[in-house]
Amino acid sequence: MKISDLTRGQLAVLKIGYYDGILRYAEHRGISYGEARNIDRIIPDEEIMHFYAGETLAPADFAAVPAAA
Repeated sequence: MKISDLTRGQLAVLKIGYYDGILRYAEHRGISYGEARNIDRIIPDEEIMHFYAGETLAPADFAAVPAAA
């Protein structure tokens, strides 16, 4: 499936993983529960759509949906 085919929940899972990766690299920490709960305010849809443009995603990419999503 493509990024445009995702549900809001699946999009949130990608945003959380994307932001967690940024934080681990830049700040040497993982995403907080509060950040995960507010991920739509932190990472705009356009940013994640651009990052994953052209990628093919599989249902397994969303197998473990965090409670915060």
